Amino acid sequence: MLVLSRKLDESLVVNNTLNVKLSAVKYNQAHFSWGDTSAILSPGDSVEVMPDVVFHLLRAGRYQARVSIDAPRHIPVHRKEIHERILSGVRHEA
Repeated sequence: MLVLSRKLDESLVVNNTLNVKLSAVKYNQAHFSWGDTSAILSPGDSVEVMPDVVFHLLRAGRYQARVSIDAPRHIPVHRKEIHERILSGVRHEA
């Protein structure tokens, strides 16, 4: 399980191909979109974004949402900015 926060318009990349974006946060709900699909989640709600990958909304604030992601170890899940760095070959500087 991975737990992280995403601000409005930030994304996660699942399995190097699926871009899941936090497109709106309103009234303690978060709107996620990926491909031609979208879902509005309240805290405690879950959605399967691809087989064996489930997003759970833990909380939604004014401009961000905290999610936990259940995915098998062989399916990579990265913040979009990290995924882009991986693709470009840039290593994290300490």
